[in-house]
Amino acid sequence: SSTDADAANTLTLDNDTLANTGTVLVENAARLQLTDATTINNTGGGTVTNHGEIESVVGLNVISNSAAFTSDGLIEVVGSSGASSADADAANTLKLDNDTLTSTGVILVENAARLQLTNSTTVDGSSSGTFTVHGELESVLNGNTIKNFTAFTSDGMIEVVGSSGASSTDADAANTLTLDNDTLANTGTVL
Repeated sequence: SSTDADAANTLTLDNDTLANTGTVLVENAARLQLTDATTINNTGGGTVTNHGEIESVVGLNVISNSAAFTSDGLIEVVGSSGASSADADAANTLKLDNDTLTSTGVILVENAARLQLTNSTTVDGSSSGTFTVHGELESVLNGNTIKNFTAFTSDGMIEVVGSSGASSTDADAANTLTLDNDTLANTGTVL
């Protein structure tokens, strides 16, 4: 199954930096596990296609500069036991940095984990994707967008981080999170 938590075939990138100018392909019933500060940098035209599972496990893992990032599988940010769901310094963070992700599958941020959007990242559910936040969804820098999710739920924290020195009434804030054509069922916190 594309959402198999124990895929028979797993590739773990552990504290690696991958300069991707080709294609990273995760097939159905397979898993790509990112751990210990791994970065996949797609500058130069690299693509990421996920039909199985991309799993961020430990540390700050980054997927950056991907204009062609698609997923009809599972993207999971795994939580760590014993940590708070509102932990601002989650032990596990997946950062999407200047990416355009089209997800018709599932995005899951577990309790005590964080998904960080930065540098004009767009996550598009194409009117069929599922986005669930039990931990923290954080928008950090520039205009980030989440759009077209019909199943968007949060019992965790959605935080739009302000920049120091900016006015609280600034209409042109340095950081904006845009929810576009989404229906958010929120029982958590929005900051």
